[in-house]
Amino acid sequence: MPSNLFNYLHKYNSYLRLYFGKVSKIINKLLKWIKQYSDEIYLSFNSDFSKYATKRDKEIESLCIKYNINFFKTWCHIIYTE
Repeated sequence: MPSNLFNYLHKYNSYLRLYFGKVSKIINKLLKWIKQYSDEIYLSFNSDFSKYATKRDKEIESLCIKYNINFFKTWCHIIYTE
């Protein structure tokens, strides 16, 4: 791994962005930013049953509808075998 991650990613026209804060505010900013560059956007995210996740998913769905973004939720299933 290179010692300077920024320069390494920049060489491949890529960036690493880290966001902290309320998920709905971050998603809102990202969707507004992405909409500048594309009219057709697809967003996929994992869903679960926790109270926090249910609220978060509803907020994300509302933002997708607001910005006319295609979205779908997936359910992750882990199969353990011996």
